[in-house]
Amino acid sequence: MYDMLKSNPRQNVQIVAKIAVKYANKIDTKKAIEVLESFGTNEGMLYYLANVLPHTEDPDVYFKYIEACSRLGNYKEVERVIRETSNYDPEKVKDFLKEAKLPDPRSLIYLCDMHNFIDELTRYLYNNKQNKFIEIYLFKVN
Repeated sequence: MYDMLKSNPRQNVQIVAKIAVKYANKIDTKKAIEVLESFGTNEGMLYYLANVLPHTEDPDVYFKYIEACSRLGNYKEVERVIRETSNYDPEKVKDFLKEAKLPDPRSLIYLCDMHNFIDELTRYLYNNKQNKFIEIYLFKVN
């Protein structure tokens, strides 16, 4: 997989991701993630993790999935994963979402509401001039 990506990452990323999915029970998940990450292939990473996610409870895999979705602008999927599962490290995901400064912080709002990071959330939204989302939190979420 590494050699295929090394020779032509753009052309081979889908093939490598499909191979990693097909042989997921034989290939170590962390190794597959490491290979895909080393070439910065967010699309390949997302494809691979989307197929692996339903079969794992590993918080690192969930974090990598949230990270890949965020980088590709799939904010609705980030929000869905945060709302529907608890197989991620909330502190690590919160810190990532704050650093990523997503244009739509709803996933951060839901995460902070679910895991009681409200003070930190309101400080973050206020400091980043996202008062509209403070109102959304107050009137629609909690």
